[in-house]
Amino acid sequence: LGGVQLVKDINYGSADSSPSLFESMGGELFFTADDGISGTELWKSDGTWTGTVIVSNIAANGSSSWPGQKISVGDTLFFTANDGISGYELWKSNGTYSGTSLVKDIVAGSSDGGVINMVEFDDELYFIAYSMPPGTFGTQGTEVWRSNGSDSGTVRISGSLLTDTSTASNLTRVGDRLYYVDEEYGNGAGMELFSFTLEGGITLAVDTWPGSQSSDSRNLIALGEKVFFVGNDGLSGDELRYHWYNPGPIIA
Repeated sequence: LGGVQLVKDINYGSADSSPSLFESMGGELFFTADDGISGTELWKSDGTWTGTVIVSNIAANGSSSWPGQKISVGDTLFFTANDGISGYELWKSNGTYSGTSLVKDIVAGSSDGGVINMVEFDDELYFIAYSMPPGTFGTQGTEVWRSNGSDSGTVRISGSLLTDTSTASNLTRVGDRLYYVDEEYGNGAGMELFSFTLEGGITLAVDTWPGSQSSDSRNLIALGEKVFFVGNDGLSGDELRYHWYNPGPIIA
């Protein structure tokens, strides 16, 4: 039987460092931990004691930045954190202190940007976040965003079909497209399944409950070229369904 080895006693002694929210990049493991001094911050490890170190003390003076979901896109680690000034926003790191920085303050000031549901697509980051421009907190819902790691390159991609109170969610990559759930007012559909491609942009993928009723589609997951989800077609109730964009829309 193989043994179990301690990599590092990050919070020295009997106290917990509580490592969590792991993501690998460049042969290293990135995670959230608390060393009992710097607060809960971003750490990395190459599997050795000396190679397990804090990446950046984002929230100074012993406060915690609470790094959240992490995802690697190329040689950039994207994650959410709160520096105590900008609120809980989108950050990036190349694994070094100097290479760790805020990407964009989506909701200006100390309010949170609401960044969740991050996925990699076409070598860029896509995610769900609040849709309001700076200074108008509370006036809009959530939208799909895209980021190349720069402030100017972090932009909303959804919203042209939707009102300012949209509630995008469940962002999921399926092959060469993204799916998400939102409410489409222009064509009279309720909360339904949308898709995004680089060539075609955003379209209503399928109106599971035809008309203005909402299918309340949710729990999206990819299986091959199909996206499976739970939804209500108005006849059979909440059931497991799938959409297949090739050879065409199929709901079963």
